[in-house]
Amino acid sequence: MPWVDVCSLAGSRTFLANSDDGTTGETLPFTFRFYGSPYNYVGISSNGMFSFVLPTYAWVNSTLPTTAVENTIFGFWDDIYQRNGICTATVGTAPLRRYIAEWEDNFFYPPGSSNASEHVTFEISLSEGSNAIDVLYNRMQGQGTRATGGDATIGIQRGTGSSFDLVGFNTAGIASAGSSIRWLPGSSSVCNATADCVPCANGAPCSLPGICVIGVLDCSSGSPVCTNAGTRPPAAETCNGVDDDCDGVIDNGLTQGCYAGPSGTSGVGVCSAGVQICSAGAWGACVGQVVPGMETCDGVDEDCDGVINNGNPGGGVACSTGEQGRCSAGTTACTAGAIVCNRDNGPISETCNGVDDDCDGTVDEGLGTTSCGIGPCMRTVPACVGGVPQICVPGGSGTEVCDGLDNDCDGLIDEGFCRIGGLCFTNGQVNPASSCQVCTVPSSSVSGPTAWSNVAAGTVCRGAAGVCDVAESCDGTGAACPPDGFVPLATGGYSRTTSPLGFIDACGASGATVLWPGSSVDDASQSVPIPFSFSFYGGLFSSGWVNSNGTFSFSSGSAAYGHTPLPNGALPNTIFPHWDDLYLRATGNACVATVGMAPNRQFVVQWRDASFCCSDDPTAHLNFEVAFPREQHGRCDLWVDGPEHSGDGRQRDDRDPER
Repeated sequence: MPWVDVCSLAGSRTFLANSDDGTTGETLPFTFRFYGSPYNYVGISSNGMFSFVLPTYAWVNSTLPTTAVENTIFGFWDDIYQRNGICTATVGTAPLRRYIAEWEDNFFYPPGSSNASEHVTFEISLSEGSNAIDVLYNRMQGQGTRATGGDATIGIQRGTGSSFDLVGFNTAGIASAGSSIRWLPGSSSVCNATADCVPCANGAPCSLPGICVIGVLDCSSGSPVCTNAGTRPPAAETCNGVDDDCDGVIDNGLTQGCYAGPSGTSGVGVCSAGVQICSAGAWGACVGQVVPGMETCDGVDEDCDGVINNGNPGGGVACSTGEQGRCSAGTTACTAGAIVCNRDNGPISETCNGVDDDCDGTVDEGLGTTSCGIGPCMRTVPACVGGVPQICVPGGSGTEVCDGLDNDCDGLIDEGFCRIGGLCFTNGQVNPASSCQVCTVPSSSVSGPTAWSNVAAGTVCRGAAGVCDVAESCDGTGAACPPDGFVPLATGGYSRTTSPLGFIDACGASGATVLWPGSSVDDASQSVPIPFSFSFYGGLFSSGWVNSNGTFSFSSGSAAYGHTPLPNGALPNTIFPHWDDLYLRATGNACVATVGMAPNRQFVVQWRDASFCCSDDPTAHLNFEVAFPREQHGRCDLWVDGPEHSGDGRQRDDRDPER
């Protein structure tokens, strides 16, 4: 039996729109026999039932038989909420009419936003004459298997269950889209005089020759006889296998539009309806329809949602931009109906990393050179080789003499010497007279001694006497250095001046040791060996402790984070480059490294990319170090590097022992 869209027929009636647990009833256009009993009324329930008594709205289904619901066709008994209502109509002409009720586009209780994906459409048909019952299922989707019968009762029942036929109770898949069920009444029998009995359904339709001739079975003679019951008037042709318009051709010229895509998508994008042709009482396949498909990057709306190329089809795939260096890597994107390759990274300033950062086709160009050393010890090397920053090491050293030159290539001139009456005395010798003089040459850029200054008797020639402190403004023009070119013998200690060294990235140096690899650090201390004996306030040390809070100690492994003024008796023999409550990032941390060759090795301790306790503040970046730049020299240098500091980003502190 073909599906009839009752709701689209002219003259159809609609009941119970937007109804929950509603009932109604109608007088049938013909007498219908159900289990042999004639009925002229049918009760309709919104919950999928036809009853030949007053209808019930029972929403909780049960198996059959049931005494709760009498004389009923259970087309799809479930708790159904009506979206568009139930449509009824009579099709065909007597004595072959059909009364049909369609439950059109329903959903399951309760109503809400989740019902948008639920679409339940089915119909029950009663046929005149044959008393056939047909249930047809059209669109059955929503809540998984529930829409195919997983929570429904389907069947028929006489009275309170004296006779019944249960198709399924909560059985998934028995009511799938396009399926149908037909019940025909059992045939009665007619018998002739010799007691030969044959089935015969009195009044059932039968075929007679002729156009529009109505044939019905007559069982009164004891055998089935197809009798002429007249002719029916021509009617509009419908797809039912009958010559409705009495032109001698069955189902001629019948076509209808069809579309299997989701509701609301036909006519959107590439989607369009097709055509079905009626043949032998059934609609053929839908020809020519275009339903939603997968979106591709072509400027066309293939998924018919009203948006072209949504979801970036073909995008998100690694690709090459055809550019140089770091600009070459890209990711595809669908743009204006075409796949393009957008670069992942743009050009930046060139750095020493073996990568073409500025995307000009050349690696590590324009990084210049690095110079170190003074006077005859000066050396210049490329700043970058093979993607590795280069460390400049001054030239070979000699023995310092009192001649106004930096003989040992340590950046100091005539250090460890003073002269009395033109004679040079070594560091540590006591000045015997007031005629002791100190060389005041400020750097190796000045040739020869520029001035000599007298100092008082009883002072000691200081190790750094050959270079005047910057704070004392000795500029090599002949002005004498201040009297503190010598210090009293009893004081000892260190003097402070500007470090001649450059910042060394210890963490990037060959053989560097990361102290706390792979983890963030707060309030920690770790012992490290010093590769040579180092003199600090007269004591010799070959190891020390690095405190994550910015101190280096020769005596203890304290991780104290609360800084105080000096002196501090709790932290003996300690260098305080940046004592604060610091937080070391896992990507930064602290490192130690030894650079150069003996006897001029440098031991460097670097705190790299630190923040302040106790969180990773993205605006705080501290990068500083302590360098012990010469074996058995007793001098330490402090470098602080990073854009978060004042001035040019560098603050230096150098201490030389006064001996």
